[in-house]
Amino acid sequence: MKHYLHSLIKIFIFSFLAIIVFFSGCKENVEQTNGSIISTRDELTDPNVTPEVIWTFPSNNSTGPFSTFNTNSYHFIVQFNKLMNLNTFNTSTIKITGFNTKINFSIYDGGYSTQQFQNVIKFYIRDATNGNYINFEIGKTYTVEIDSTVEDIHGKRLLRKHTFTFTPEPSLRVRYVNPANGDSVTFSDYYYSTNVYLSFNSALTFASLSSLHISPTVSGKWTIDQYNPSTTYFIPTIGFNFSTQYQISADQNLTDKYGNKLSQPFISTFTTGKFKVVTTSPSDGAENVYISSGNSIYITFSGSVDPTSVASAFTITPSIQGNVYASGSQLYFNTTEQLTPGTKYTVILGTTLKSKNGTPLSEPYMFSFTTEEFRVNNTEPYQGYSGVSPYSQIRFSFNAPINQASAVSAFSIEPAVTGNFSFVNYDNRTFTYTPTQPFKYGTRYTVTLSTSMKSTGGSALKEPYELQFTTTPFQVTSTTPSNNDNYSTANYISVWFTGDLDTGTVRNSFSITPATAGSFSFYSNQFSFVPSKPFLAGQNYSVTLSTGIKGKDGSSLQSPYSFSFTTQAFQITNISPYNGSTDVSRYSSIYVNTNYTVDQTSISAAFSISPAAVGNLYTSGNGFYFTPQNQLSANTSYSFTVSTKLKSTNGDTLLVGQTSTFKTGS
Repeated sequence: MKHYLHSLIKIFIFSFLAIIVFFSGCKENVEQTNGSIISTRDELTDPNVTPEVIWTFPSNNSTGPFSTFNTNSYHFIVQFNKLMNLNTFNTSTIKITGFNTKINFSIYDGGYSTQQFQNVIKFYIRDATNGNYINFEIGKTYTVEIDSTVEDIHGKRLLRKHTFTFTPEPSLRVRYVNPANGDSVTFSDYYYSTNVYLSFNSALTFASLSSLHISPTVSGKWTIDQYNPSTTYFIPTIGFNFSTQYQISADQNLTDKYGNKLSQPFISTFTTGKFKVVTTSPSDGAENVYISSGNSIYITFSGSVDPTSVASAFTITPSIQGNVYASGSQLYFNTTEQLTPGTKYTVILGTTLKSKNGTPLSEPYMFSFTTEEFRVNNTEPYQGYSGVSPYSQIRFSFNAPINQASAVSAFSIEPAVTGNFSFVNYDNRTFTYTPTQPFKYGTRYTVTLSTSMKSTGGSALKEPYELQFTTTPFQVTSTTPSNNDNYSTANYISVWFTGDLDTGTVRNSFSITPATAGSFSFYSNQFSFVPSKPFLAGQNYSVTLSTGIKGKDGSSLQSPYSFSFTTQAFQITNISPYNGSTDVSRYSSIYVNTNYTVDQTSISAAFSISPAAVGNLYTSGNGFYFTPQNQLSANTSYSFTVSTKLKSTNGDTLLVGQTSTFKTGS
């Protein structure tokens, strides 16, 4: 019996330990990193796990102050063991007590995500009336109650209601100061700035501001942030001195809006930087600095510059004419003459340069930059361009004014083309070469500028510059009719070329199929062929121009050029009265219009009318009329037909006959 009891006890103990181990294994491994609590277990999305609160900040029954609570920061954090459905978090499921005003809260996760499901939730509390951030009140205890009806990602409710209580601000204190204690900062003199401020843990009154001080004294005033009365700014009227240590202090008798006093005096210090150069343009060591007709060099300082001190403090080597002046915290030097290409310039600012409050540069400042080499900026035609008109000019533009005589001597073109030089004198950076005769068609030209090409300052091209372009070949540019025109109404052929024609080469180089007699007329870059008789209707014609056609300069077509077109078929284009017309006048004539001149002898055989009516047929241009000798019968339907016996004067037969009806009036 004892043995049996002993065995039972052993089984019970073993089972109990196994249960402990099992539940221990399910507990979240919680790690603290930089003051934040994170979860390391993988049950956040496990549907079998019931949600519960595993951590809060502040913790239950804790007392501050907590350094993490600064201006507009979160008010508390709750961490769950599951991803929670944030849509179930509202004023009925989250109760926050301790505030004296009606409040609302908003929720953000640590990454400011808008995701619906989170397990670490930050709560931000706002005044329900105006939406402003609310500070925790001094000496107040707050309670947060999370109802068990909040749900996780699977719709599971909290294991149990969770409540925690904390006292975040036991006494009046400065939560944040800018600049931070011990900071080195750049405050410009005469610079209107609100970068000095103190943030308290309670709302202040204007009476509180008399307890705030800055030493050494700076002209200005403290003011309270209208949206967050716990924050006060110092607004200087002149500014802070350079290289000076300042102390911000708050007396121990400083009182907030509710009568709370600082537990001890507050002191923080910061040091302003030197009056110095912050940036330059061009930057120190810059190379290939672009040259413009009026370069501007500017220098930015850590404070406003005394304009009267700049002229004597600024030097540039090599010397160049220009105007130097200051505006605010910047010094400008605008050149009135061209910077020399490929030249290193050095700018020196002496210690006679001062800020507006009289602070000089602590030491001379020097920076250098090098301008770009003398070079071609752009060309016309563009480099490598093909299809250049033979009537084009050649134009070169440079990055600096040019020595005109050197341009003439440095210029060469192959194949040789005589021409004249002209120069754009308003900035003297461009010259143009105009050939006395057009360039040859379909020819590649190479223009070279040798290193004897110089700027007015004597800078030469570093290496020869070659411009290559190809003129358009002598070729057909357009035709009438156009190629593959399947409905041509033109009764002539015109061909345009890229250049003037040698008219004597056209006739023997022109052929048309079917063979058609005709005559030629010529213009500068065009010829026309007019057939002796109109083109046949509905006929396909093919035109070929052989390589025997030449331009005036002797250039030939590179290959034969062919195009084809089809003329319109002989057809009716309009009738009157229109088919289906009613209440037609009994005195009306019948008119039929075609797209070609009608052969009058074919009309009588092609035209018929029913009921029969006696009348006269005669042509008019591309149409014909039937005019009754007597008025037509009243209220009668008539039908007239034009058959395919109708012909044009060119012998073409009507493509399709047509019948039309109309009804007369009374």
